Amino acid sequence: MQASLVVNVIYAAAIDKRIKAAIIQCPAVSGEVRSLAFKDRIPTLLEDRRHITSGLDPPTVPLIAADRESSDPTTTNAMFPTKDAYDLMSLQKTCGSRWENHITSQTQLHMLSFEGQSMIHRVSPTPLLFVVPGNDVLFLLHSALSFDIGRQRFCASKPGYCLKPTLY
Repeated sequence: MQASLVVNVIYAAAIDKRIKAAIIQCPAVSGEVRSLAFKDRIPTLLEDRRHITSGLDPPTVPLIAADRESSDPTTTNAMFPTKDAYDLMSLQKTCGSRWENHITSQTQLHMLSFEGQSMIHRVSPTPLLFVVPGNDVLFLLHSALSFDIGRQRFCASKPGYCLKPTLY
């Protein structure tokens, strides 16, 4: 999942100095921010872990709502429940990617516990580029300030692009 990839890119760039530059799109640097929105789901996620250890198939969670009209944080259990997220993630279908609208509940639990911001200050002097969608309501000030903590020099915003987190 994308947020996990973002954190992995931050960790890799912080630890492996052979990496020449890191580029992350739609950066989510703290699972804590999302965990507050999902505090009611955490017991279910922990129960899902029990199912997995019993040998059952892992339950899945939708990334975005089934349609734009259902994109409401109060009525959907999607990981990214807003209309903005629906619009942005729906672009994946037009990019030629093989995108599926679900993650396992275990992946969701990992995403909520990842703390990329704990390593971001170690990325420098490796160049780090945050690519943030225009008018992104999920990329919070908290995340933007983490960019500053990383002592980086460049952050970009580009509306309407295909999401392909990449490590260079």
